[in-house]
Amino acid sequence: MRTVDPISGYSDTFVRFSFLIPWVVCITGGLLFFYEFIQLNIMNSLNLILMREFHLTAIEVGHISSMYFYANASLVWVAGLLLDRVSIKKLIIFSMVCCTAGTFVFGIASASWVLAVSRFVIGVGGAFCFLSAMRLASRWLPPSRLALATGLIVTMAMLGGMMAQTPATLLIHAFGWRDMMMMNTTLGIIITCLVFFIVRDYPASYHEVVSQQKSDLSDMGVLNGLKVVVGKGQNWLAAIYNAFLNLPIFLLGALWGSPYLQQVVHLAPAEAASICGLIFLGTTVGSPVCGFISDRLQRRKLPMLVGAVASMITILSILYVPNLSAVGLSILFFLLGFFTSTQIISYPVASENNPRMVTASAVSIVSMLNLFAGAFFQPIFGWVMDVNWHNTMLHGVRVYSATAYHNALLILPLVFVVSIVCALLIKETRCRHLYD
Repeated sequence: MRTVDPISGYSDTFVRFSFLIPWVVCITGGLLFFYEFIQLNIMNSLNLILMREFHLTAIEVGHISSMYFYANASLVWVAGLLLDRVSIKKLIIFSMVCCTAGTFVFGIASASWVLAVSRFVIGVGGAFCFLSAMRLASRWLPPSRLALATGLIVTMAMLGGMMAQTPATLLIHAFGWRDMMMMNTTLGIIITCLVFFIVRDYPASYHEVVSQQKSDLSDMGVLNGLKVVVGKGQNWLAAIYNAFLNLPIFLLGALWGSPYLQQVVHLAPAEAASICGLIFLGTTVGSPVCGFISDRLQRRKLPMLVGAVASMITILSILYVPNLSAVGLSILFFLLGFFTSTQIISYPVASENNPRMVTASAVSIVSMLNLFAGAFFQPIFGWVMDVNWHNTMLHGVRVYSATAYHNALLILPLVFVVSIVCALLIKETRCRHLYD
C-alpha cells in the first residue's frame, strides 16, 4: 500500500532518502534559473552572427538583448508579490512555458523586431527564475543553510551561462544557429516536465506555517507589504551592491566578451567563448564558496567588502596590464567571476532584514535593480562602442577598436567603487533573521 511521508509529502518510496528531498526540490526548481541563464547569455555566442544576418549596429544589438531585462525588471516585483501568495510550482511551470516559447520564436525569427519580441517573452518568464528558487529554499531549508543554498542556486545559473558559451558556439558551428535554438527549445520542454513531476511548494509539515503567512499577508495588504520592503534602506544597499557586481556577467558574459576577445585579442570564436565561459566557471565555484564562508563566519558584511575590492583589482588588471596572453586573460576572467560572486550574499542580507512573510518581495527589490542595471548598461555599452567606431567593416560586421572596448569597459571599475561604498554601509546581521 502506498503511503505518504508526513514530513516531505512524497511517497514512501523516497522516505529512506528524505534528507535529500529538500535539496532535490530546490535544485529542480533552480533548473528554471539554469535554463533562463542560457537564454540570457546566448547573445554572446550569437552577437556577430546576428549583426551580419540582420545588419545590426552595436547599440541595436544592445537594445535587442536588453528587451529581456526590460520585461524581467518590470515584472520581478510582481513575481515577488505572487510568490508570497500563489503556488511556486505553477509559477515555475508558467515561466518555463514563456522561456521555451520565446526561445522557439527567436530561432525562427526573420526580422530584428521578432528577435526583440521573443527576448521580451523570455524575460517575462525570467522574472520568476531566481525568486522562485529562493522561495523554495526558504521553505524547505533552515536559515543556517540559506547562503549555501543561494550559492548553489546561482551556481546552477552560471552552469547555464557556461552552456551558452563554448557548447553553444560549437553547436552553432556544427548545425547553424537556428538548429541550435531548436535544441535549446527541446531542453526547455524536458526541464518543464521535470518541474511538473518533482517540485512541491513546501513540506507537508509546513502547511500551517504557510497558511498563517498567507493570512498575515492578507491582513497586511499588498501596499503595506510593499511599503515595508521599499522603505528599508538596507534592501536598497544590498540591491545596488548586487546589481553592480553582476554587471561583468551582463556586459562581458552575456553580450560583448566574445566579440571583444575576437576583435581586439584576435582569438578564434571557440577560444573566445571558452575564455568568456570562465567568468561563469569562476562564479560557479565562487558562489557556494562565498555562501559557505559567510555562513561559517556568521558574517555578511566582510565577505561582501572583500569581494568588491578584489573585483576592482581584477577588472583594472584586465584593462591596464599590457600584452595579456590567452592564459592570463583566462585567469583574470575566472577571478572576475569568482570575486563578483560575493553578490549572492546580498540576497540573505535582504531576507534577514525583513519579516518572513515578505521574503520574496524583499528579494525582488534586489533582483529588480539587478535587472534594471542590465537593461540600462547594455545599450550604454553599445552606445560608447558606436561613438568610438571608425567606420571599419569586415564581412558585413562592424569592427571596433581596442580603444572603443576599453572606453566602454570603464563602466565596470566605476560601478565597483559604488559597490565598495555599499558594502561599507550595510549593517551586519550575523546570519540571523532580525524578525525572529
